[in-house]
Amino acid sequence: MMNRFSYLLCLVATTAVFFGLTTPVLAGPSPTPATPTPATPTPATPTPATPTPTDPCVAANPSITINTIAKGQSPSVNSLIRHEITGNIVGGAASYSSTAHRIKVCAGTSVNAVVIDDSPGNHRATSLAGGSLICNLIGCSGPVNVKESYKSTSSRSSDKDSITFLPQ
Repeated sequence: MMNRFSYLLCLVATTAVFFGLTTPVLAGPSPTPATPTPATPTPATPTPATPTPTDPCVAANPSITINTIAKGQSPSVNSLIRHEITGNIVGGAASYSSTAHRIKVCAGTSVNAVVIDDSPGNHRATSLAGGSLICNLIGCSGPVNVKESYKSTSSRSSDKDSITFLPQ
């Protein structure tokens, strides 16, 4: 009998300790009384409508779009791939001819090149790049921190163009 009594007493004590220790955990943290924080008035600062560029290159060369057919292999098919390049292009559109293929951009900024295949039929140029430029069915885009380039090949004609972005 004493053995059963000791076992029962031990079981009750163990259960009490178990629930005593786990109840606060199961109940979650106890609420902390809210202490009011004094409201400090902050002066109203006007937010500029457009952020002011801090980079001198970006300030001098706002984002523009230039159009080029680059310099393909053959003058007869050269105009079949067009490139619409948008970015902080150094020197502005007037600095680049219709066959520009080396384009200066502000270092650290992004460029977006839409590649249009005008060969007969419904075709798209295939564009491939290395480095930080990413190409898809529409063209190539990405940041230019080092010299970057991409190559576009017409799916129908023999026109192949390479465009190089030079960080300034």
